Amino acid sequence: MSTKDFTFNMLLDLESLLKARKQRLPKNSYTATLFNAGLIKILDKLGEEVAELMVAVRCSNKKHVIYEAADALFHLIVLAVFMDLSLEHILPPSGKSTERSLRRLMHKKDREGGFFYRVLSHNLGDVIYKSGKYDGSLEQYKTVSDSYSALFLCILAICRLCDVHYRDIERELEGRTSVDEVEESRARQNIH
Repeated sequence: MSTKDFTFNMLLDLESLLKARKQRLPKNSYTATLFNAGLIKILDKLGEEVAELMVAVRCSNKKHVIYEAADALFHLIVLAVFMDLSLEHILPPSGKSTERSLRRLMHKKDREGGFFYRVLSHNLGDVIYKSGKYDGSLEQYKTVSDSYSALFLCILAICRLCDVHYRDIERELEGRTSVDEVEESRARQNIH
């Protein structure tokens, strides 16, 4: 993963798509089902996907890591949209600062066994706790956004550890959103 990989345009496009789904709540959309189910269900799915990412990393299965990293990021973005948080405040800035943050995480990993499992668990717990306490106030917005950002960075660092490129995760996410759109389109055709 090089610095040029961190444009995040696809994730911003995904955020726009999910915001539209949140507004329309199409009948046959998986994300609409999550939005309708509410915060606890979305947090539950995010926790499940992060746990599955940990297992994939432990099994050293690169394809599985790509799949689970995409799942974890997708559900993190669903959560952000549900909470009315902007990805612009969650995503790390493109370029050197993201690269520096990832190198710092990687350096710590070299010194401590199991470091990423602890950091990922801690960041997930932080997201769950702060999401549950979030009241929509401006003071809490930054704190909640920062916790989401930390989890996002940790997922990227784990991908780097497994030699997974960000573009592979983007491709996986693109495939999922198009599947959801096809299901939604079919549902509309059946209605008419």
